[in-house]
Amino acid sequence: MTASNVTKVINGKKVTPKTKEPSIAMWIQAFAISLTKQTKKLYAAWQIVEVTGTLTTSQALVVKQIFVHIDNTTNLLISSGPKIKRSEMDALNFLSKELEDFLKWIEVSFGNEDKATSQVLKLLKDVYDTTDQFISQCKRTYGSFLPGTKPSNRPNKWKEKVWFAQYIEDYQARNGKDKYPNANAIRLHMKKINYEIPTNTLTLWNRYYKAGTLFHYVQDK
Repeated sequence: MTASNVTKVINGKKVTPKTKEPSIAMWIQAFAISLTKQTKKLYAAWQIVEVTGTLTTSQALVVKQIFVHIDNTTNLLISSGPKIKRSEMDALNFLSKELEDFLKWIEVSFGNEDKATSQVLKLLKDVYDTTDQFISQCKRTYGSFLPGTKPSNRPNKWKEKVWFAQYIEDYQARNGKDKYPNANAIRLHMKKINYEIPTNTLTLWNRYYKAGTLFHYVQDK
């Protein structure tokens, strides 16, 4: 078997094979695998909390059900194959609705937080935040082309945009969704992949990210 990244000689000229860009399905499957790993840790923490008896039987059932929904959805996406089907995105949208209902349940059930429930509340919010970030990643990636367009290649600077968006998401996961990293912090992060992001590009990407169109093939003027 010939390695795909080996330089070949064709007609006396060296030809280096092009590196294949990851597909949308590959990105979404990678997100799903990452969430699976995080969820396993969260579920292990939940099992420790569960035995304390802090929650009622019905409350514990709600928590278990959201873990089941997350697990079913990630398994579906991981095994989706080379293309993400509409039915699989429908399952993701269903999880999104279940997650919003879960957040409302948390707010109602733990409105009067006390010392006994503070640990549980933090854990449940971690479950919500982690899964919500995953859903946002998948939806953004799946919708990276505007409806009706069939471009022959990916949007310009695809890898750089993914790196840029991931940094902002990680930053907001740590500091709150209403927070945003400053320009210098973003520039330093982009340098890690040897990309000196121009000021005009940074301004545009910030605007596109906030508008939810960073990965659109065609941008509004």
